[in-house]
Amino acid sequence: MVAVNQLASRLRRNVQREGAVRFVSNRIAAKYNRTFNARLCVWQRSADIPLPQFPDDVEVRRFSATDTVPKDLIDRLSEADLPSFESRMREEFADHGVMWVALFGGEVAGYQWSRRGDYVRNWHFDLTASDTLVFSTVTFPAFRGRSVAVALAANICRHEVRPGGHAYADCMVFNKPAIRFLEKTGFKKIAERKPLPDHPD
Repeated sequence: MVAVNQLASRLRRNVQREGAVRFVSNRIAAKYNRTFNARLCVWQRSADIPLPQFPDDVEVRRFSATDTVPKDLIDRLSEADLPSFESRMREEFADHGVMWVALFGGEVAGYQWSRRGDYVRNWHFDLTASDTLVFSTVTFPAFRGRSVAVALAANICRHEVRPGGHAYADCMVFNKPAIRFLEKTGFKKIAERKPLPDHPD
């Protein structure tokens, strides 16, 4: 019953975010893309590339363990994202993930995850301790178009990628918002691959 209630809550929230017509059309497009256009773009960014500019009013905060995240922030992220956010967060922290949260005027605008390369397993190729993987980018609807994802990724590249290392990411070939923010952050597409088994659409 809990799972059913969570699914219903997620459905209502997505319809409210997107509107009924857009929600349906997005799901049809997603089904088509998963069936006929299922390819991943693999991206790389060198540590020596200058970082992009992003709005001064974006505050980015870094968290590396559950007990460092204020309870009210977890509640706000769960409300803006999904009820399952906290359990996913705990899983990522347990696997050496680092969570980056963007705030606009104190409002939660989005989040992004990173993981040091030597902790990354079963990716497209092996990464090193000098590298960083950027993944699971979420920008909440009210803050889209404000370079939130760029600000998050730029902070990750500034603080996590070691000299001589690279930042890496991947996204589906049809994920235009992800492609835009990766290009704005200085990532270059280096390959196309089949989706990984656990890759979200």
